[in-house]
Amino acid sequence: MKIAVHVGLHRAASTALQRYLEDHRTALEAEGVFLLTDLSSGAQPSLLGVLVGDTLQADSAEAIALMVEEELERLSRTWRAVVISDENLTGLMPGLNGPAFSKLEPLVQVLRNIANRHELLPVLVLREHTAWLTSLYRIAQLRGQTIDFMTFTQEVLPPSTGFRPVVEQLSGIAAPLIHSLDGLRLDGGRRLLASLELFLACTAFPDKALGRANMVPPSILLTLHQQLAALDARIELKERPGLQRLLVRLARQNVQEAGDLQTASRVLARHAVRPTGKTAVEPFLSLRQARALLTRSLRVAGSPLASPEEIAMLQHRHAADRQWLAEHHIIFKETTP
Repeated sequence: MKIAVHVGLHRAASTALQRYLEDHRTALEAEGVFLLTDLSSGAQPSLLGVLVGDTLQADSAEAIALMVEEELERLSRTWRAVVISDENLTGLMPGLNGPAFSKLEPLVQVLRNIANRHELLPVLVLREHTAWLTSLYRIAQLRGQTIDFMTFTQEVLPPSTGFRPVVEQLSGIAAPLIHSLDGLRLDGGRRLLASLELFLACTAFPDKALGRANMVPPSILLTLHQQLAALDARIELKERPGLQRLLVRLARQNVQEAGDLQTASRVLARHAVRPTGKTAVEPFLSLRQARALLTRSLRVAGSPLASPEEIAMLQHRHAADRQWLAEHHIIFKETTP
């Protein structure tokens, strides 16, 4: 059986690819291809769910391999090919969940067992290091991460690691399909989808064009979340779209309008809460404190995540990794956060 396994990266068009595949599920199934795009949530019950979460490390490789092979054997009775796409296969979102690729080693063991019995295609979309780390940090801010950007980059992708070990380990199992996010943006994902079609021996993707998904929220919203998290507090901005629009407007003003700042401060003082017990929360900011917090958040949001010297150091840290990837035709466009 043909098995394509898309393993990420996080924040590198994974959701866009999964949505595209889901939009073409009927066409894939008509050509004998089964699709699994979300092992993490359990929305599609499958024994292959053991490949994500804590199970992959907690159980023995032999037990995992047995469960995976049992499920693939069951699927092979109905389907001639399977596509699996879940960016959590190499580990949960780096940042609050630890460093990148925390589950790579046990995943490689399982993929090697699969490749011994089936025709395997590992699929990986990479992203320029600084841009990737910046995107991960923005999501970490939204989830309450309080450390600074440069410390975050050291913890998520230490100097001794990079993308090369991931590519080499996947290549040691089967020739992988590897693209960069920059490449997907240039051609809309056409080459990746055409290669996937070729491997699957199907014609399910006539409109080969990925959309965009999971855009990072404006920096003022992320910074406000981070500033509140430092106080062990939070605000549910999703429930207050009016406040979101007001904050974005304030962030775009060279000099904040007093009326907008006063209105936003009142809403913040009323709805920012922190725990007072196991389940209880209550507002804790005075109007003056809310205004000071908001003013600080606007200032931080309008500043770069790191100095030019720090960004240069970060790019130098991953220069050898980038050069090795370039030699293997994986090209990135350098970016500055």
